[in-house]
Amino acid sequence: MTQARREQKPETMEAKVVWDCTLGEPDKFALRLEDIRATMDAFEERRLKTRFAMIVRGPASKLVTKSPPSQVNPEHQKAAERIAPLLEELAARGVFVEQCGLALGRQGVRREDLLPLVKVIQNSFVSIVDYELQGYAYVPVDR
Repeated sequence: MTQARREQKPETMEAKVVWDCTLGEPDKFALRLEDIRATMDAFEERRLKTRFAMIVRGPASKLVTKSPPSQVNPEHQKAAERIAPLLEELAARGVFVEQCGLALGRQGVRREDLLPLVKVIQNSFVSIVDYELQGYAYVPVDR
């Protein structure tokens, strides 16, 4: 533990993370959402406030829609159906979910098909850098 952290009171410390979500496989994406929830739980158990943001781009864009994509392989359907409730739970706990506007067209996703909790941003790269400038740790979610 660093000296600065020892001197800070737990109630003033924050775990700030920006999750860069590009993973387009429903099974793995759902598992990573569970990992994000578990990470939030672990920080809160340590009495740390959490400020998490998820930036969705690339193939993951198809997984934050109101209904699972029709092209999802039937064997991945159950995982795809778990994604919306997990995102809703995370959003209810204060996680910001942002969708890259550039990726929407490239992935063939319409804005109106996104879950209501998803905020469309113009450019995910700009947003990620903004979060990093605010002290957020960058964590890729691509595997």
